Amino acid sequence: MYGGTYVYNESEILPVVVQEIDTLDCPQGQTITREMSLAGLTVVAKISMSDATLTDVLIKARSLTASSGSMSDVTLESRDAPEGLMQIAVDATLYDLVTYVQFVSMQGFSFSGLSVSVSVK
Repeated sequence: MYGGTYVYNESEILPVVVQEIDTLDCPQGQTITREMSLAGLTVVAKISMSDATLTDVLIKARSLTASSGSMSDVTLESRDAPEGLMQIAVDATLYDLVTYVQFVSMQGFSFSGLSVSVSVK
């Protein structure tokens, strides 16, 4: 996990928290929220799962919260800006994970209890 930036539409540079984990397990669920402007409206997309396991995960988010959890094979490294302190984890288990994302990529993804909603703010 480290501080970074996410470039949106080549003009908007947003500060983000970047999380890189080989295997991320969310046994009590995960909620991913993304807010975006579309045709002058603010659209909020929300994806929730009752449990999820992700592999080779890269998350760029405005925030990440979890009620509790654990990580293994953790390395902390001091890096030059914009990264600052970089945390590398091989395995993580996070309970009640909530992320406000700008970007997510993963190699593998398994889940149960999927719910997707879109609303206009």
